[in-house]
Amino acid sequence: NKLGRLTHLVNNAGIVGRVNRLDAADPAMIRQVIDLNVTGAILVAREAVRRMSTVHGGQGGAIVNLSSAAATLGSPGEFTWYAASKGAIDGHSCLGRRTQPRRAHGPPDPDATGGERRGGGGGDPVVALG
Repeated sequence: NKLGRLTHLVNNAGIVGRVNRLDAADPAMIRQVIDLNVTGAILVAREAVRRMSTVHGGQGGAIVNLSSAAATLGSPGEFTWYAASKGAIDGHSCLGRRTQPRRAHGPPDPDATGGERRGGGGGDPVVALG
């Protein structure tokens, strides 16, 4: 591989679509926003996990999912689909949380299937892959 191994992913794709009230928004435009902002981000993360995770023979790495304040503040009267898509990214970022207590020190658990969230919770977008 010319570029070397993948060690990090910054998932920062997003489009807003056209300015419209929800009742006037084109369904195809809403689908386009959701497809790129949500499905695209999840599929890119999936490919990164397949390359970085020790479960798949990788050496570990980290994924940073970038969202938007619109996820929690909303977007009254316009871009509600964009706000919903960024809320989905916040939820997607939570998938890396472990169900067992986090270790205070040391590298991420190599048996983690989705990764270990680093940092303090609520909005921390970094997921470490072991």
